[in-house]
Amino acid sequence: MKRIIIVLFLFGLAGCCPYKNVPIIRYWENEAFESLGVADDYSIYDFASPFKGIMDHYEEVSAHYQILLPPREDIKNILFGPEQDRCFFFTRNRGIAIIQDLQDWEKQCENGLQQISPEAAMRHLSRFEDEYKRIYGKRRGIKVKKDRLHYVYVDNEIRIVMFNLTREDYYKYVEFPLANLKIRRRGGVRIQEKYGNEGIN
Repeated sequence: MKRIIIVLFLFGLAGCCPYKNVPIIRYWENEAFESLGVADDYSIYDFASPFKGIMDHYEEVSAHYQILLPPREDIKNILFGPEQDRCFFFTRNRGIAIIQDLQDWEKQCENGLQQISPEAAMRHLSRFEDEYKRIYGKRRGIKVKKDRLHYVYVDNEIRIVMFNLTREDYYKYVEFPLANLKIRRRGGVRIQEKYGNEGIN
């Protein structure tokens, strides 16, 4: 009887919890757990990984970040890029690509938001095409339209590319996701603590 009361009590708490729609983050050893949860009329992309790649005296630390996207029912397809990269395709070929660059020497843009040309947008998105070809032996054919607007937002190791937008899309696909971007842990390549600066020639 006591067990039944406890279970009912816990269900009651879960039903009243304001965070019930927030995706659960679980940590598995050497694995990333990703969740595209749903809360109200938007979706949540939550990336978290405790995995550290070790390279001689260096270690590669993955980021933990969260971005709110337009409604999940509008997401028609998700492309997986190399490592942690994801590209979300919405209705009418709009898209938001999230690219995690850990190596500072590969950084392509200055921090902040800027409008970019269709050619620049395609350069960012080509990593998804290359990965698709590597897996399936052919290109998917991402269409970057010349008569649409394209943006890139850079925050150190994270690049967010918003492409194929009309002027009416700006709030929903640029302002809203960026205003709600939360970076809980930054990624990067750093010297392992046990070596310090003395271990690097």
